[in-house]
Amino acid sequence: MKGYTSITKIESYLTYTIEEYFVPQVEAWITSMEKYIDNYTRRNFIADAEPSARLFDGLGGVYLGIDDCISITKVELGNDSFGDNFTEIDAGGLSGYYKLPTNNEADNYPIDKLMLRNSTWTIGIANNRVTARWGYSETVPEDIELATTLLVSLLISANSNIAGKVTNEKIGNYQVALESKKDEPDYIKAIEILDSYKRYLI
Repeated sequence: MKGYTSITKIESYLTYTIEEYFVPQVEAWITSMEKYIDNYTRRNFIADAEPSARLFDGLGGVYLGIDDCISITKVELGNDSFGDNFTEIDAGGLSGYYKLPTNNEADNYPIDKLMLRNSTWTIGIANNRVTARWGYSETVPEDIELATTLLVSLLISANSNIAGKVTNEKIGNYQVALESKKDEPDYIKAIEILDSYKRYLI
C-alpha cells in the first residue's frame, strides 16, 4: 500500500471495527484502489522518496512537459535527437531552466513543466533528461485520502454479504462492486474529487 488511506481511517468512516480475518482483504482492496486512482487521474499522489532520472521528448519549443514532481535535482538538455549525449543546465538565468507553474510550492501544485528562456528543447525522442522526486506531493492530499476511503468503504459495503470468503481481489471484481454503487452520494463525491485531479495528456 502506498498510503492513500488506512484500515483505521476506513474504520472511522464506517464507524465499526473490521474483523481481523478480513483485514488482509481490505488491504488488498486499498492497494487495488490506489492503482485505480493513479491510472484514472494519470498521477502519483505520494512522491518518490529518492530522485530518479526520466527521459522526455523534445518538441522544439521553449516548454517541456514533464511528469508531476515536487523537486528537481538535475536537468539535462539533449544534444541530439535520440538522447545519445546531454548537457546539464542550471536553474534560472539567461541560459537556465524555469519551473512551472510559478509559485507551485506555495499553491500546493506539483512542477509539471520546464521553460527555457533563451533556447529551445531539442526536437527528438527521449532526448531530454530530468532527475527529480516524481509525484504530486510529499503526502497524499486530504481529498484524495477521502476519495480512497470512500471507494474502499463502498467495496466493503458491496461485499459485506461475503466478507471473509474473498481470497483474491481482481480489478474486475471491484469494478462490478462499485458499479452497483455508482448512484450513491459517496461514489459520486469520490469521482468528483478524482475528476478534479485528472491530468489530460496533449
